Amino acid sequence: NPSSRQNRLGLYAAAAVSLAREEISSCLKIKPERLIFTSGATEANNLALLGHARAKALENGAAGHLITLSTEHHAVLDPLRQLEKEGFRLTELSPDSDGLIPIQRLKESFQNDTILVSIMFANNEIGVVQPIKEIASLCRNRGVTFHSDVAQALGYIPLDVDNLGIDLMSISAHKIYGPKGIGALIIRDGISILPLQWGG
Repeated sequence: NPSSRQNRLGLYAAAAVSLAREEISSCLKIKPERLIFTSGATEANNLALLGHARAKALENGAAGHLITLSTEHHAVLDPLRQLEKEGFRLTELSPDSDGLIPIQRLKESFQNDTILVSIMFANNEIGVVQPIKEIASLCRNRGVTFHSDVAQALGYIPLDVDNLGIDLMSISAHKIYGPKGIGALIIRDGISILPLQWGG
């Protein structure tokens, strides 16, 4: 247990976690404190989407509008559909015939209370790579938070999170031959997240 600092094994585990945090942060060119370890990309996606949307609803006093692509992984679609049951409005765009997000339709989908867009970097089934930097720029110009599940792109495409403009980014270790059961959520400074669990 890396949180148990009263014994040698705990100290060794804490040192290993700290080293992993530094290495991943260096790879992604972010400050180490922006990285939250999770049990995988599914938990990271849930924390990002549920945690941020609910935090924004508290801030704004009302549930807002969400946008995604119908070809997203269920670890993204299912949390967003849960938010829809909680009063948020969800727009699921259909991709073009090449699998890419229709940028013009994305622009037309923004509403005054759009708070979050979630589009994966590289699709897990057809491999299409979305124009992430362009999507992020559209979101940033409208003050909308942009989340991306990059589990399929990590290790294959250079990921400079801030240069790409991603506010919330989910990754998974086992996609790059790391240990199973480990993922992470990278959070841009100033992005609010409500926790999904307490006490740990």
